[in-house]
Amino acid sequence: MNLLSFRSGRLVVCIMLFIFYLYAWRPARKYITQNIVYPRLKAAQNSMGHRPYKIKRDGVSLRLTFPWRHYQKTIQYRPQGGFFFLLAMLTLLVIFAKPLWYLLLVGFHIAATLTTTGLMILSKQGWYPGFLIVDWIVSYLVPVLTLAMAILFIVKQKDRRQG
Repeated sequence: MNLLSFRSGRLVVCIMLFIFYLYAWRPARKYITQNIVYPRLKAAQNSMGHRPYKIKRDGVSLRLTFPWRHYQKTIQYRPQGGFFFLLAMLTLLVIFAKPLWYLLLVGFHIAATLTTTGLMILSKQGWYPGFLIVDWIVSYLVPVLTLAMAILFIVKQKDRRQG
């Protein structure tokens, strides 16, 4: 197989992954937010009698505003597997990673989604530190670890070639 067909094959797979992301994965993430997480938070809010937090749907995301230390704090929740996931996945495809790396990346995002969803459902009863943990996981931990995974693989590949 010549180098040009090998590279064009990977390019085709990257384009297919991007199309899958836009037309299948993003709608699936929106479905999780709109039909699993949002109804549970809304039902809990309605059953409390008073409205301790406000929920606003925003596409794939939910914006929650709740009282925290004498002011209103707003966080954003969204299922994982977003832009950083796509970027890391495309990086792994371009550098032709082993299947284990894809499984690690997907597994990490599934675990992060389950953790944040569980914390959201727990926090709906008024345990607001859970909302803050969700915000930290979604805003900082997942993007950093996702990109670090791709960089780690690149470094490991380079070391393997030199050693």
